Amino acid sequence: MRRMKITDQELLAEMQQGRSKVQIAAKWGMSKYTIYERVARLRSRATAVAVLAPPEAHTLVSADLDAISVMQECVRRLNMLSDAYH
Repeated sequence: MRRMKITDQELLAEMQQGRSKVQIAAKWGMSKYTIYERVARLRSRATAVAVLAPPEAHTLVSADLDAISVMQECVRRLNMLSDAYH
């Protein structure tokens, strides 16, 4: 296995500072496709974010979330949408 030029934590820090994937790749001397793959891998590992969450919540989630409370919140929001529709 090849040594990574940037750790997952460093990649997350770069993204949280607002740098684009292309900027990160150039800074670290990596292919932009490598960065895209790493971000996709990190996203697949991250905790799922509710569909109705604000855009800020669509960044990678590192905190552990209680699955039951997340599902309850989703059901609550779905009920609100359903009530508004009918």
